Amino acid sequence: MALNVLEGSDWVISAAFSRDGNRIVSGSCDRTVRVWDASTGMALSVLEGHTGRVTSVAFSWDATQIVSASWDKTVRVWDASTGMAMSVLEGHSGCVTSVAFSQDGTQIVSASWDKTVRVWDVSTGMVLSALEGHTNRVTSIAFSQDGTRIVSGSEDETVRMWDASAGMVLSVLEGHSRWVSSVAFSRDGTRIVSGSDDKIVRVWDVSTGTALRVLEGHSDRVHSVEFSQDGTRIISGSWDNTVRVWDLHPIYIDEIALSTGSRTGWLLSTPANNRLILANATSKAGAFVSSFLDHRHFPQPHSYSDMICYRFHTT
Repeated sequence: MALNVLEGSDWVISAAFSRDGNRIVSGSCDRTVRVWDASTGMALSVLEGHTGRVTSVAFSWDATQIVSASWDKTVRVWDASTGMAMSVLEGHSGCVTSVAFSQDGTQIVSASWDKTVRVWDVSTGMVLSALEGHTNRVTSIAFSQDGTRIVSGSEDETVRMWDASAGMVLSVLEGHSRWVSSVAFSRDGTRIVSGSDDKIVRVWDVSTGTALRVLEGHSDRVHSVEFSQDGTRIISGSWDNTVRVWDLHPIYIDEIALSTGSRTGWLLSTPANNRLILANATSKAGAFVSSFLDHRHFPQPHSYSDMICYRFHTT
């Protein structure tokens, strides 16, 4: 059942929960960042400044700051309480596709169409390192929870793991045959999951770089993947109109079908993993919060049908 519909913006591209699950931040094609009350669905603030669509948003671990990425080639840091812009991080020469805070909140990592990954110092706004090696657009980025490693996915069909301090590539994970659209670390940092336009979800061993699982079943491109908090499940969203939950011990699939024609994009779960946010890329109805207890089927409250990404929230 839909718990709340978050209305008021143009097409929603990205969203994230605060760590306590009380607030949601969303980024939209209307170039704004919006903060919402997760319980009531009311808009708390509208953050304006980007001059292109907002592609990625995230709260800092303590929820005092928000980071956003945009087609305007900038990364912006905002005060989550006042909505005021704190800094504009410039340096990418292409659209910025993905951003994330380190857990201690001192660094931000960003990915771009310029084929680079950049690590920024939050306090100074300076680039600490530019990670080069991908041969095509970088689509997705994530920090490990301890902040020592970064994982990136690219249209060059590879997943790369980097040393966050040294800026050196640690491993290149190959196996996908199409663009890699989403990557994430397990909470303990021992595994990486990747989703690709080749319709496959892959699970990788961080220490060896080998594929532990090749999860097949989606019939269209996979646009977002995440581990559950305890690392025993993976959730994947696809343009095949489904969200799939994979139990890794042993492999088991629970398919959650969306309404006909609904391309699954992003969804986020609360710390208890019982609420999700889904958003529709082609709808101005905004995002909605839905129950995830017992893997209930999701209603489709949007007036259009393209879902574009999702992610788990972890504490």
